[in-house]
Amino acid sequence: MILRKKNIWFGLVRQVYVFQTKATFARAVRMKKLSLAHEAESAAKAPEQELEVVKTISPPKPTITRASSGGHSELFSEDRLIQELKEADESVDSIVIQRELLIAEDFKTIMSVYEQHHSSFGIVHLCTFLHRALNLSKKPNAPEVRENPNLKAVTANLKANYLKLNDYGLSNLIFNLARMKDLDKEFLERVTPRLMCPLFMTNETSITFLLWSLAKLDLHKEDLIQYLCDKILQFEKISLINLANTFWAASKLNSKNEELIKKLEGMIVESGADFNQISTSLVFSCYDERLPLNMDVLDACALAVIENAHDYTYRNLANILNSCTKAKYENPNLLTAISNAIAKKLQRGMNPPNEEQPVRGFEKVDPAAVKRDQELIDKIKDVDIAQILSSFAKMRKTSEDLFRILETLFMDKIDTATPASITAVTYAHSMFCMDLHMQFRENSKQFVKRTEKNLKKFNHNYFEVVLPFVKASLEKFSVEQVYSILISANKPRVKKREVCRQLVGIAADMIPRLAESSHAKSPRELEYFAFNFYKAVEPFAIKEEHRTLLVDKFSSINLNITRIAQTNSHRLPQAKSEDHLFF
Repeated sequence: MILRKKNIWFGLVRQVYVFQTKATFARAVRMKKLSLAHEAESAAKAPEQELEVVKTISPPKPTITRASSGGHSELFSEDRLIQELKEADESVDSIVIQRELLIAEDFKTIMSVYEQHHSSFGIVHLCTFLHRALNLSKKPNAPEVRENPNLKAVTANLKANYLKLNDYGLSNLIFNLARMKDLDKEFLERVTPRLMCPLFMTNETSITFLLWSLAKLDLHKEDLIQYLCDKILQFEKISLINLANTFWAASKLNSKNEELIKKLEGMIVESGADFNQISTSLVFSCYDERLPLNMDVLDACALAVIENAHDYTYRNLANILNSCTKAKYENPNLLTAISNAIAKKLQRGMNPPNEEQPVRGFEKVDPAAVKRDQELIDKIKDVDIAQILSSFAKMRKTSEDLFRILETLFMDKIDTATPASITAVTYAHSMFCMDLHMQFRENSKQFVKRTEKNLKKFNHNYFEVVLPFVKASLEKFSVEQVYSILISANKPRVKKREVCRQLVGIAADMIPRLAESSHAKSPRELEYFAFNFYKAVEPFAIKEEHRTLLVDKFSSINLNITRIAQTNSHRLPQAKSEDHLFF
């Protein structure tokens, strides 16, 4: 009931805010019309003279951010666009159209604005429409977005008229084409001479856009990359967001310009503590696989996370944890800050504090913050939970309370979870149970309430919930992912008969696909992988009919698993489920 009242209150506040905004804009338009009418009346009395108006308007400036899948998404900043509109001598109708493009709240709305006014669109309207439409679409490179006839018409128009754009406008167009994965090499070759004109590329943001676009699509156009890197070296100071994105692009393009990398790292060490969540996430991702570990850079960014972790989104916190795991960067203060921030967000989301009587342990908070936290917990994705849990599990830093909360949330979302997420959470669950088991063995008095029986029940309950979903969508799972789940079920070993039967059934259905594995490139490798797979499922074949089923399945792909097991009996089977996690 409290939550419902809050939602109604937030709705009323939003309606009042929108009404006030529209009323203010309407008054501004009326004043503009009166001003124009007065100027026209004065001009009628003055001698006629020929006027020449030259307009140079750049498209809106985005702020690049990182998204979930290792890629990047963009946020739209209206400040620069509004400022340039003030400087331009635009007609009232043009300003109204531009404002409608800016205040559109969803993809459908901005499309209706285009269909209504596209005949009156100028170059700035086309750029604004393209940028805003991609921002409002959930996936800018999704087929339904790329094949949209309006967007296709706008991109074709802008490509044909790219000479009318200044450096900022052209780089922004290339940037948006990269977001749509529609930046073809032919167009890039055509605009390269203009981009490399000595007096053309003078804006650091324009250079950042271009480097980001080339890195996003992995386009190694060496002459253009080297030219842009040399341009960046000429700047003594770079804005924080451009610094982070330029560093990410340079690392992803494997830039051989060591001078540029060192200069950017030095700038990050000096200003990394002031980075926002987007910038810190980008910098951490540069060291997971591509660049040699630089502790000074990561320590500087870690300070920014520690101080502001409570403001970070789950997506960025998960990305930072994942990067720390890959880079083998362990900062106890950083991990504690992230863990506490996630736990506090989850608690506030599940139990929002009463504004009049705050819950003990919570300060009186801004209603907007409460709404934001509630939305975060509603929108938390299975991939975020999987990355957080698997990262903590690899570093053996999992908090029991946090783990239980996240695993419970994952169970609620398991019907829409991806195979990679299920595999990662199963691995994390296994590691968590093993840690509890070892702690119980070392000091049983500390775990009076948690007996061996309760731990087994907890483990069995997890697999009873997960395995039916694995079975139902088995065609979406890879061989490696099923193999990882089997290994996780062995640590600690599942012994409940029904769960064992399900594991054997899943493994038997996957055996005909063993040749699809990346570990089966040759007949010898296939035999060895089949041996490991069989050893992973063998403990669950508690009945003779289960073992017979497995042998028959291996025989169907011309593998004598009995002979293979004897031949490889001197070998220890691979038992690292984390080798097959895709995060």
